[in-house]
Amino acid sequence: MKFFIDKLLMNLKHSLLVVPYSIKVICKEIDILIERKFPKISIVERYAFISEFLIGKLVIPILTNPDYNGIITNYIISDITRKNLIYLTKLIKKIFRIDFFNSQFEEYFT
Repeated sequence: MKFFIDKLLMNLKHSLLVVPYSIKVICKEIDILIERKFPKISIVERYAFISEFLIGKLVIPILTNPDYNGIITNYIISDITRKNLIYLTKLIKKIFRIDFFNSQFEEYFT
């Protein structure tokens, strides 16, 4: 399992080079707004917040329904594959969960 998680994280890191410009602009704007609203938090906490946002709002929905989102075409996803994708999204949510914020940012994730 550690091998797969390491591989996933490494692929995510390398995929940053191909992130569309519009997503980068959104992340930068979120960073600026967080810094204004919560000036005392660290840069690590700000980046964790942005990561949670990207994973929660972009990656998870795409992985949950790749056929609906146009990621996979001309292929029927079996029930087993769909179930595995849901397990994968749950794992990703746990990896990127932000425990150290407690309720400080809770209103922004709902």
